[in-house]
Amino acid sequence: MLGEESRDIPKKIQKYEHFLNEVLKVQLRHLIEERRKVSEDIADLKTLQDTFRAFRINECGKLKTLTDIGGGFFMRAVVSRTDRVLIDVGSKFFVELTLDEADKVVEEKLGLLEAKSDQFRKRACEVQADIETVLAGLRELQKIKPGLKDESVKRAADIW
Repeated sequence: MLGEESRDIPKKIQKYEHFLNEVLKVQLRHLIEERRKVSEDIADLKTLQDTFRAFRINECGKLKTLTDIGGGFFMRAVVSRTDRVLIDVGSKFFVELTLDEADKVVEEKLGLLEAKSDQFRKRACEVQADIETVLAGLRELQKIKPGLKDESVKRAADIW
């Protein structure tokens, strides 16, 4: 009976390593990538807020700019009024807002994105804890002391 269990150990180790590499690591990479995208969106919105502040401070009335017309092509444009902006609310519908109103919309979006980023961070921490649990199980199956690692556990521990 004991010999049968020791023959099953390599299969169990293989299952744990497969779960670690094909499920947990993939989940962790996905969560990290999604959080990175949300962080980029947050940075874009903060830049937009800075632009609104610059419009308020300068009160220049007109603004000369380059506008993207697609495919990496730009045209010169003159914005005749910098006290109002158009915001895409979805389905190609735009709403004209004052800078203060637009700032409130941006603040709401920032709050939602920061909450989303925090959810991704928490979930990534949970997956990381699961990875540590699986690694501990692998060490136990392989009878390795926590401070020492053999080559297969080193491979499994490479989660980044």
